[in-house]
Amino acid sequence: MATASADFTLERAESDFAGKHYVCVITISCLTNAPEWDPEKTPPPLSSRKAIKLAESAVCTQLGNHPQMPIIYPAWHGFKVALIRSGKPFGKELWYYRVEVHPVVTGSNSYPPVTVFVTMNGKVMPLTEQKTP
Repeated sequence: MATASADFTLERAESDFAGKHYVCVITISCLTNAPEWDPEKTPPPLSSRKAIKLAESAVCTQLGNHPQMPIIYPAWHGFKVALIRSGKPFGKELWYYRVEVHPVVTGSNSYPPVTVFVTMNGKVMPLTEQKTP
């Protein structure tokens, strides 16, 4: 029986903000401590509302406010959330959220969202800045 690689990438998201390019990655190993969830029996261990709040806070902490609106709070607002099933890599049903947030600025819908992943135990995958050639 094959075992799941600890660093197998489940999903990768690329985002641009304030002239920089960021990547967020979720791997199977990110889910090792996440609780199992059976959607047929119970609500998710982490609500979508809480996942959005965690994503907003994490992105604000990591990227700060948009340069055009440096003193607005909250600096980011949830735009889109998706519940993703990763399957059973450790013999248990594992899920995570993909959350897109927008900076709070006038005309913020014209700015591309920043995407992060949130596990069912509330861990937000960090953004990594990618240098462009």
